[in-house]
Amino acid sequence: MRAFDSPRAIVDMTRFTQFGTWEGWVRAGGATTQIDPRTTFATRDRSWGVRTVGAAAPSRPAAPPAFGWLWAPTHFADECVLLGFFQNADGSRWAASGLRVATSSSPALHVDAGDTALTHFAPGDDALEFVPGTRWVKRAVFRWKEHGGTERALEVESLRRFNMNGLGYAHPKWGHGVWQGELKVEAEIWKESDLAPGNPFHNHIHNVATMKLGGKRGAGTLEQILFGPLSRYGFEGLLDGAK
Repeated sequence: MRAFDSPRAIVDMTRFTQFGTWEGWVRAGGATTQIDPRTTFATRDRSWGVRTVGAAAPSRPAAPPAFGWLWAPTHFADECVLLGFFQNADGSRWAASGLRVATSSSPALHVDAGDTALTHFAPGDDALEFVPGTRWVKRAVFRWKEHGGTERALEVESLRRFNMNGLGYAHPKWGHGVWQGELKVEAEIWKESDLAPGNPFHNHIHNVATMKLGGKRGAGTLEQILFGPLSRYGFEGLLDGAK
């Protein structure tokens, strides 16, 4: 992806996604939470390359483009489903992809994209329901057709929002690639009620969600970045919310 009125590339990256289960504990704020692998499905994402985060390379200033990104890794008992796509202001998509793979108790360490165990599909129509006055997704449906014409629909219901600003994304001080010295440790604490839908730092979100596919239920996340005018969802400004 290139900046709106510039030849400068702002997205040119590779993404790696891993499915599994979590086990162990998380300790924060004096409280310890135990994680049971029998009930805690997990996804882990790594991506690298030219990104829209971190310190930008010097260049001629460019107008910010409309930016629409939706990404949903989903874990069911018998299969994992992954779909995601970028879209332009007019709703046209680029870098759209979808993938299904059966779960296994002894999965291969590495799987090539052309492996026959993987089922590829192109994401089709999508419908998003937002929290009124915001761009925060409340529910979503993603549809597609697999080879042979089989129609499928992934239903997503957000249970809670995880603000990615806490991991450095778009953070004014702790952004990716910003040198902090040899060692610096800080923490931020905020309440859900402190998050503002009109604040650009509060609109890169991972929705922890319940997923439905056919008659089965699973768990996953829906990542969303919806900035600028996006005609598909009726957005006209930088961060105007759903009516």
